[in-house]
Amino acid sequence: MAALTRAWLLLMALTVAAVWTGSVPPLPSSGSIQGALVIGVAGLKGWIILDRYMGLGRSARGWRIIFAVLLGLLSGGIVAVGFGADNIQRYPTSVEQRVVS
Repeated sequence: MAALTRAWLLLMALTVAAVWTGSVPPLPSSGSIQGALVIGVAGLKGWIILDRYMGLGRSARGWRIIFAVLLGLLSGGIVAVGFGADNIQRYPTSVEQRVVS
């Protein structure tokens, strides 16, 4: 089996895993974790596309490091914003508490 075909099959399996993870009803405390898993799978898929389809695997090591760091920063930033938004919704600020009281 050709390398691109194996990469494509792996991408399809990861897509199914991400869709399944995103479609399962989350527990009240695990919504952010579920989102982080979906973003993690998307980051892994991005790396496979960069490595196999765009030929980054045959590039100089410096290019691979740069793209790995950029992909990690992007994925990590999205997850961090998701966790931050979840915490903002869960814990009201002191101004909101004063208005309600």
